[in-house]
Amino acid sequence: MGISSDKKLPKEQKEKNINEETKSNSNSDNKNIKKEKGVEKPKIIEVVNLIKTVKSQNIIKNIFSCLEENIKLILILHNKKFQNLLEFDSDYYKNKSGKERIIEKNGICKEYTLKEKKLIFEGEFKNGKKNGKGKEFNIYNGGVSFEGTYVNGKRSGKGKEYDCCYLKFDGEFLNGKRHGKGKEFKFHDLKFEGEYLRGKKNGKGKEYYYDGKLELEGEYKDDKLNGKVKTYNVKGKLEFEGEYKNGKKWKGKENGEYFKGEYLNGIKWNGKGKEYKSVYRGPCCTDCRTILVFDGKYINGKKKEKGKFMIMNLKNI
Repeated sequence: MGISSDKKLPKEQKEKNINEETKSNSNSDNKNIKKEKGVEKPKIIEVVNLIKTVKSQNIIKNIFSCLEENIKLILILHNKKFQNLLEFDSDYYKNKSGKERIIEKNGICKEYTLKEKKLIFEGEFKNGKKNGKGKEFNIYNGGVSFEGTYVNGKRSGKGKEYDCCYLKFDGEFLNGKRHGKGKEFKFHDLKFEGEYLRGKKNGKGKEYYYDGKLELEGEYKDDKLNGKVKTYNVKGKLEFEGEYKNGKKWKGKENGEYFKGEYLNGIKWNGKGKEYKSVYRGPCCTDCRTILVFDGKYINGKKKEKGKFMIMNLKNI
């Protein structure tokens, strides 16, 4: 039977080889750390050397907790001894979005941008994907851009979207898209509440004025009004009741400021109305004026000849 080469070596030679291997691994760790930019290199190497002399895991954890976040990140990513002692499982990767991921064994995941080391996600992680509660962060201001639940890496369940620290959406998600009941906001003011299907408004919904009064209630399909709809003016008075098609009035009755009558096949069919036109003048067309161009009746979808058509002389406006 053959004898391995290690067993043939004398005890002193074995110890020498082990020391050289340890030194080589240490130098390798330090070289990886030195490649990082924007961090004090001596400080990181000093911490690594200090850890080698400490045997107590509790002391190591206390030392680690006092470090800055970017230094913690680099140490975990490049030093396997740190990962084992601190009970971390490091998944260091680069993809199209440019992320660095650190996963703790208790299921908490943190994702950072590659260059700036800015936190972009923090939450629960399972089976290599986001699963459970989590938060996404804006890389520019550090504020929360989304908070809610995930299933297999995608937003699923209840969640909230934010825009510049203002609540933008509060509702349900499925496979990363709005799905179910939800509410849209603008500067904290409720603008819409209703049903969503695969990321688009589908089903019944309501729209509101800036003061919270109801502006519209009706049916949606693929983000557009389709079906029965009612609209109201700022005083709460019913203006239109009928049907919409592809986001436009199709048929019904209107009692508004500019038209009183009936819609049919998407046009003003019978009734009285006024039409206005915006005219832009001045340098770079910055001066906008609204002028009346028709005031009369509609019969069978046509403007009655006796209606007042305004002949405009733009030079005199």
